[in-house]
Amino acid sequence: IEEKEEDTFSRTEFSSTYTLNDPALYGYSGISQFSSTANSSVTTFLKKIGLPASEAGNRYYYAFTSPVTNMFTGIKYIMNRSGLDLPATDTVKQNIKQVSDDVILYENQYSLPIGFMTENAIKDFLVDSNESPFIIQNNLFALATGIEEPLFTAVDVKDVGHSGLTATRNSYGSYTYSLNEDTSAETYLKYNFLAENDTELYAYFSVKDVSSVRILKDELYENNIVLPKQPYIFPMGIYKSGQTASLQCEITEKTLKNGLVTVYVYALNNKVLNEGYEKLKAGGIDITKYSDTKIKGNVTAERDGLCYFSIPYEEGWSAKVDGQIVETQAIGEAMLAVPVNSGTHEIVLKYIPKGFKTGVILSICSIAILIFLYYIEKRSCKNKTLNESEKLKCEEEEK
Repeated sequence: IEEKEEDTFSRTEFSSTYTLNDPALYGYSGISQFSSTANSSVTTFLKKIGLPASEAGNRYYYAFTSPVTNMFTGIKYIMNRSGLDLPATDTVKQNIKQVSDDVILYENQYSLPIGFMTENAIKDFLVDSNESPFIIQNNLFALATGIEEPLFTAVDVKDVGHSGLTATRNSYGSYTYSLNEDTSAETYLKYNFLAENDTELYAYFSVKDVSSVRILKDELYENNIVLPKQPYIFPMGIYKSGQTASLQCEITEKTLKNGLVTVYVYALNNKVLNEGYEKLKAGGIDITKYSDTKIKGNVTAERDGLCYFSIPYEEGWSAKVDGQIVETQAIGEAMLAVPVNSGTHEIVLKYIPKGFKTGVILSICSIAILIFLYYIEKRSCKNKTLNESEKLKCEEEEK
């Protein structure tokens, strides 16, 4: 990746985590983090758009997900070390490099730089919504691009094939299940969906204490998706019109005898994705210099708007456009954005932690006070009438 990217900044992630701090463990630029200082606003933002995240658990981390999530987090490369191909999608280049027998490198076909121009309307994006993460992604994508046609369309359950249990529908995507009294039968949940057109399907599936879900295509095994404690959007694959996609998970002794099921399946509109991607890509920032605390680059805006950065919003960030200080904004109360007028401009971002300047001033003053007190103490030793032991002590201190 470093050879491919040279001096350009890009983000990489594993298709599924080994630890919750893989970027720190392996030394790559990613997004996964487990830390008591994790910004809870960022955690909420990432959870709402469909990544595994928990405010109470001080964590957010990556799992192979939708193209929109990758766009707005700046993921360009995905490393998979399962030895098996990722679920088939048109959003990544399949197997661009076989690193070893088990490790495969993929490139995101819809990658965006760390900053890109969006419509001003993105400032109205809210995350305090109880809608599904697909609806929230639709909203984010529409506000950023100005395209009103939805990116994702819900696919309803065609029928079910549960075994050993009964599931009751509460509303779209929400079910309650309970095990039958006869527990000798194999117990699993199974939801079937019909692809009405040639399309890519994505799912969001959550059942307490269930660690994986199988994907079937026309009743044939397609893939197995590992489910961490925090649910997320994952690809089900590419389907032709009339094919059936199924999600099936076992209910074992470790699973609750009754509980809640959340299952959303949505079809991706590739036409909308391509149109929106080309629009956002055209306003991508060209990074000329970067470090941990500074980013410098050029951006061309077709119209007045906001340059969105896949960087957590913090008060320590300051921004200059063509040398003029501008006020930064928070998108979804979580991500950094800078207002930019139409035309070509240079943007410089700098980060100084909140309270850092005050801390430096206080530290300098404290050192100065200590030096002054030492000077006073030294003079007092010279001016006092001292006994022998006090003289020895002063002499030792002077040495």
